[in-house]
Amino acid sequence: MKFKLNKVIVIFSAMLFLAACDSDVSGRIPNLESTDSIQGIDADENGIRDDVEIYIDSQYIESEKNEAARQYARTLQMALLTDTSDVAAVKKISVEETLAISCIYSKFKDQEGEKPAVVVQQITSVTTNTKSRLLKDLALSKAMNGMVFTLPEGDSCE
Repeated sequence: MKFKLNKVIVIFSAMLFLAACDSDVSGRIPNLESTDSIQGIDADENGIRDDVEIYIDSQYIESEKNEAARQYARTLQMALLTDTSDVAAVKKISVEETLAISCIYSKFKDQEGEKPAVVVQQITSVTTNTKSRLLKDLALSKAMNGMVFTLPEGDSCE
């Protein structure tokens, strides 16, 4: 069973990573930080891993789109650091993720091939680029299982 789970995680990670690389204009694979640390390196302490920030800046040039992508990346990073046994914290981060995804949908309106769902998938892929980060993301998803949330109304961007 453990072997199958590891195999699924490796395949899933590879699929997410390849999806993230799919829209790289240069055709190069992004250079992502891959230490065992879930937190990773955030030298400027803005809540976004430095490598993810570089990826976002290279992909989303327009200010509104860049800020929406950063909001989602910051929320994902906070989610990875959330204690999954703390139900209140899981609910809070889930609401924050919903707001950030809603913001992406409001700023990326399928213009010029930028589909909001693909943007969310790409940022998720580069953020959960290691086994430990992906496992933490899956644990958070499991902790959210059965929770009900409503869609935000109005502007959900920071």
